[in-house]
Amino acid sequence: MWRKDEYTHSNKSTSQSLKLLRKETRLIQKIDTMQRDVRRKKQEERFENQVLSLTKPITWKMSHGCDIEIHRPIMEYSKSLQSLYSLLLSCYERELGGKKRYIFM
Repeated sequence: MWRKDEYTHSNKSTSQSLKLLRKETRLIQKIDTMQRDVRRKKQEERFENQVLSLTKPITWKMSHGCDIEIHRPIMEYSKSLQSLYSLLLSCYERELGGKKRYIFM
């Protein structure tokens, strides 16, 4: 009799443990997904900031007080890359139905 009770008690605790383990596993997976999304978003923001900094002209202060903007060939190239990247991103988002997905590699 006591063996039967012990057996049913161990089965109940095992099933409860399994349920708890499944729940913990799902939570860990959700946390991992959220961390990955945040990492991708930060990486994309760094990329966009870097490209944006390349598109800005350099300003030199002259000895007589005038400011001169220096436009470099890399600026034009980075502007074209930035517009191409934003076009690709908008097409990709449209294809996903407006869902924001990061395509930074």
